[in-house]
Amino acid sequence: MSVRTCLAAVVTAALCSGCVGFAVHGDEHHRAERPILSIDRARYVGSDSVNNKFPTPTKGHVLDAWGKPDRIETSSQGNPRWIYETGIRWNGIVVFLGIPIPLLIPVGSDYMVVEYAGDSVVAVETVNNEVKSGAGCGFYAVHDIKFGCGSWSPSAYRGLQFLGGSQHLLAPNPTVEGDARKSGARPSP
Repeated sequence: MSVRTCLAAVVTAALCSGCVGFAVHGDEHHRAERPILSIDRARYVGSDSVNNKFPTPTKGHVLDAWGKPDRIETSSQGNPRWIYETGIRWNGIVVFLGIPIPLLIPVGSDYMVVEYAGDSVVAVETVNNEVKSGAGCGFYAVHDIKFGCGSWSPSAYRGLQFLGGSQHLLAPNPTVEGDARKSGARPSP
């Protein structure tokens, strides 16, 4: 069998088994002012828009729920910054030739920084990895099986290891809930 025939067979087999393409992974930095923290270690639920529904967490609340930070730094404004490491951060490329082939290297740790002003949490910063860009071709099923090609870039959704915890660090503020019920407004979920 010639090299050309062999190469054609490999490409055909890869296309039939799924897709051919790549995805580039890189660092993602995100900062949220006045965050709503999750009871799950080093997670937050949201920021700003529903902040008046939840009390502002304090150092004591964070320490009770998440334990001691992995390290403590001081910001340029003199505020303490508690750092919680959450896992290994990988950068590189994943090649898809029917199966994913990760060509990634560890570049540090995913982490969350909790910044305080006095005793209150004022912001969180996260660093983790995300897919920065990619492209691919392959078969996909919607209502029938089709072949298509496309590319993608980062979405507006932040790293899932930092968003979404199932329970808030602090219970909703009953005064805000009561005011919302009296006015007929529906509190956010």
